This record gives sequence, structure tokens and C-alpha cells, in this order.
Amino acid sequence: MKILLVHIYFTDAKISGVNSSVYKIYETLNKQGHQIYFFALDEKPYLDNNYKYLKYFPKSHSRTKSFFSKIIFYSNNFYNFQAQRKIDALLEEIKPDLVDIHTTWELSLSILKPIKKRKIPIVFWLHDIGMFCSGTFSIGINYCNKCKNYNTLPCTINKCINNSFIKSFFFSCRNLFERYLMFKYVDSFVTVSNATRNYLINAGINKNKIQTLYNFVNKQGETVIDYSATEKSNYFLYGGGEDKIKGINTLIKAFEILPKDICLHIAGAGQYTEQKKYIEEKNITNIKILGPLNKQELNQEYKNCISVIMPSEWFETFGKINSEAAIFGKPSISSNIGGIPEVVENNKTGLLFEPKNIEQLTQCILKYYNNRSLAIEHGKNARVKIMQQCNEDKWLKNLIEMYSEIINKYRSSSLL
Repeated sequence: MKILLVHIYFTDAKISGVNSSVYKIYETLNKQGHQIYFFALDEKPYLDNNYKYLKYFPKSHSRTKSFFSKIIFYSNNFYNFQAQRKIDALLEEIKPDLVDIHTTWELSLSILKPIKKRKIPIVFWLHDIGMFCSGTFSIGINYCNKCKNYNTLPCTINKCINNSFIKSFFFSCRNLFERYLMFKYVDSFVTVSNATRNYLINAGINKNKIQTLYNFVNKQGETVIDYSATEKSNYFLYGGGEDKIKGINTLIKAFEILPKDICLHIAGAGQYTEQKKYIEEKNITNIKILGPLNKQELNQEYKNCISVIMPSEWFETFGKINSEAAIFGKPSISSNIGGIPEVVENNKTGLLFEPKNIEQLTQCILKYYNNRSLAIEHGKNARVKIMQQCNEDKWLKNLIEMYSEIINKYRSSSLL
């Protein structure tokens, strides 16, 4: 097979669930002899500086600060004519069997038309619901499903984007246009949880076009786990970044009122400026901000924590930190929202609490801190569940079968 992967980054340096999934596809299918190509923005560092097709990467304006560049950036998010021309030229040269799209921020859905013009099947991954509910990025748990089919006016009426009519109107228009292009051109949608699949069905996508493929876990889960680390530890681990929608501010307030011998380690990309200021002003001594960690450092944090905490306040489609922690036999304390309950079973592989509910969150933390045997029991259950549910070999087998089925179905229909 010849597969073109579309992802805004051509690098494995970005630590995110989407990035790890994209590069797992790239690495594994390459090893199996398939021809895998990339279409991305021209943001460095590149995975391969000698990649033959770098000339087809459209220019990124996300990091530029001039007023003119910002105008281009926002207009590109609506429709990027350069990306459309570039991918058209790339398709002409490589002639792929299938195009697998993961992220399109700034590339825009302008890329769909030239793909479909060449009668190439399109698979589109929904790693989050932002393309169907832009308000999730600004209003947290108040996400809704009022924007159905081609009706995106509720976003404007409710001023879902930062309580701004103008911003909300812009996103309503963009989402309306994106829905039109997706409904018209995409052959198959892939979600990473059934919760996301159900959300998209309610939003107007034909259920027969949607497949669920849980995120995978690496084979390092086959290693022996030392559960005594849970008994010795005094800290919980957060790894969701500094965005408010990830619930980090709620988490910090929870540790502010917890006993000072119960500690929190915060790992992830970002400056954490707001959080550092709050911690300093309130003289909170049981929180340690580690910042971005490499894979080995993060694995050590997983191994030595009591539990991970995922206090998200928006629709999480999966919650990769929960599955990563489970590899090391660690349970999760997580918000009961989105696709998280499909990974974390309450009182079996972890503890669930109502998003933004500080009281419930602190009770969950105390429950594991004061009962390490329960944390170990839930961690063992989590490890068994995730290795069955998100087995890497099973994931890759299902992925290849999905690709083959779509390609064969498309070729058959083209011959009729």
C-alpha cells in the first residue's frame, strides 16, 4: 500500500497522543514494506531533513507575530490555497492508494478537494471534537451537541468562543464550511472512543462511516512491574499541559487544601506561568512543576507515583495518560467525561469524579494515599485491562485491515 499521512507536524519531537499515534503508523507500516509519505507544515525540526518531499510542505504562519502574518494564519485556517496547490502537486507525484488525515490546523480542509478529484479514498481521524464543537476549547464542560448537521448557529447565539459574538460567529462559519467539506469528501471517519463516535453520530455523520479504534499502548507493558514503588511514594502525577481545559487549576486548588505531605508532580510542555504565580502567592509547598520531560524521564515518573490524575474539564476523546500509566501498573484519578470512562473503570482500574468538583477530587486522592493496597489493586486491574483493550499488535492489525477494506471497497465501486 501507498499511504499519505496528513499531520501538521513532520516530527516525532512533539509529545502528544496524536503525534505518537501518527508516528506509530509511520514506523510500523514502513517496516512492513508499505510506502508511507507525509504532508505537513514546514515547521522544524523535521523528522528527516533529507525527506524528498519537503518542498511540498506549505508555509506555517503560526509562530510569526506580524499583523499581516496573523491575518494569513487565520485565513489559512479557513481555507489554505497554498496547501491545496502543494498537496495537489504531491499527489500527482506519489499517487497514493489512500490519504490518512490526522490534523489539519492551518492546512485547512482545502486539501480534501484535490484528493477526491483524483479519486483517492480519504480516512479522517477525529482525535478531538473541536471541529464539531469549537466551544469545548473555551467553555470547558459546557460542551453541547446543539450544532447538528449544517446548523452551527448555536455557537454564535450562545457566544461559545470566549463569550465573544464576533469570535463565535467566525467559528460558526468555519465549522459550517468544514462540515460541508467533510460530509461531501471524507469516506471514513475514525474515532478513538465510542463516546466520540456517538457524539459524531448525534452531530450528523452517518454512523456507517465511523469506525472506533482505541489508541494503542507500547509493548513495554510486557515488563515486570515493581508495585512496592506505590507503597513508598508520596506523590501523584499530572501530565496534561497548562491549558485550563485540562483542569490543572482545579487540581492545584485541590492540593492547596490537602495535607502538605501529599505531593503533586506536574509534567508536560508549557511555561505554567499562571500556575507558578498562583503557587508562589499561596505558598503551596507540595507541588513540583517538572515541565517537559523526555520519554525516559516520564516513564520514571510513572513508575514511582501513587497514581496519575487527569482532571480534564472538556470532552476528552480517550485520555492517553491513563493508558500509559496503566502500562506501569498505576491507577488513574480522572474526570468522568468524554471517552475517559471507557479507559478508567470506577473503583476497578481507577477513580472517577465530577469535573471541576474539588471536594470529590480531594476525596479520591486521599482514598489512594491512605490505602495503598487499593491503589495497587486498581493498578493491577488497569494494567490487565489496557493490555487487552489497547494491545499494540491488535491495534496495528485492525489498522491495516481498515486501510485494506477501504481501498478495496473504493476500487470496487470505481469499477462499477
